[in-house]
Amino acid sequence: MRAVLREALDRADTIITAARKAGRPLTDDEREYVKRCIDQADADRDAAAFRDEIDRMRRGDPVDGSPPGWQGPGLGQKLIQAGFHAKSRPSVELSAYAALGAHAKTATLPPTPTINPTDPAWVPIGRDSRFLWPALPRADAGTNTAVADFRQTARAVTGAVERAIDATTTKAELDVTLTAVSEPMKQLAVTIRDIPNAILEAESLLRQFLNSEGRFVVERELDAHVERQIVAAAPPFGNTGTGLVAQVRNGVTAMRAEGANPSVLVVNAADAAALDLTTDAGGYVFPLSQTGGTGLWGLRVIERPGTTPPYLIDPAMLGMLYLGGMRFDADPYTGFTRNLTTLRVEVNALFHVRDARGARRIAAT
Repeated sequence: MRAVLREALDRADTIITAARKAGRPLTDDEREYVKRCIDQADADRDAAAFRDEIDRMRRGDPVDGSPPGWQGPGLGQKLIQAGFHAKSRPSVELSAYAALGAHAKTATLPPTPTINPTDPAWVPIGRDSRFLWPALPRADAGTNTAVADFRQTARAVTGAVERAIDATTTKAELDVTLTAVSEPMKQLAVTIRDIPNAILEAESLLRQFLNSEGRFVVERELDAHVERQIVAAAPPFGNTGTGLVAQVRNGVTAMRAEGANPSVLVVNAADAAALDLTTDAGGYVFPLSQTGGTGLWGLRVIERPGTTPPYLIDPAMLGMLYLGGMRFDADPYTGFTRNLTTLRVEVNALFHVRDARGARRIAAT
């Protein structure tokens, strides 16, 4: 198609160039022919643009208002690809792992930067997310209603690990308490009421709505489930030190002593503000900057909505987030007289805590 477009423009250019070289104006026939070539090029260009748009949609590239940083197909694009339509197909099922797990890979932290407070590119606290779940390892649960995993509750070393090469004494032993467990999946269900039908029936508007509000609702409920599972596992608690900064640092020490390596600090909005506004005699402890990064002892700081107490997290040690099926249903009948539709979202998921020592609860003073 692009070759045809270039050919039409080349024909028009050849005629105009020949007339200029001859030092004469275009004849009426030449002018009409050039006009047809340009009209054809315009039509071919529009067709090529439409084809590019279709290709981007098929690839799942972020288009039409997809959130910044959203990698791969947005939630709206996934549903459209699955055939969702408020009237003709008001119920679709897809994989939550494919729809959610593929776009946000488990966080890989950059190396801890060299601290230079005068460098505007250095940021001590990178607040790049409002949810914890994308920082956790994930697995596809498929259609399973339960997952088989393990739980660890203790670790102890008996005997001396270091020994002479020719020693004949009993070698040291590492004792761990592991339990094979089967834990049922949970269903997370939420409804979004009174959505104007005009939004659901326009593909671009539907995609934008689901990529923003629909995505937020799903991720918020998924994150709330993760928090409930962590709380239920009763992780260690400690608030040694005065103020959140000292308590976080002492918490890192305590977790490392247990064999954990915390890389995430989860805080609520009030505690996040307290961190940002921490001062000493020279001003703010954490300099301001426009770019993301880390620097609070290599911790990625996640500011979650709600009243979450501060938690230190070692994602690899703490557990696994299993994602199963996801179902979207549209009910255009309860709001029939007002042209409104209710959307119901159901996600099968389970955050299985393998070792509660992979988290540590901290209470700010």
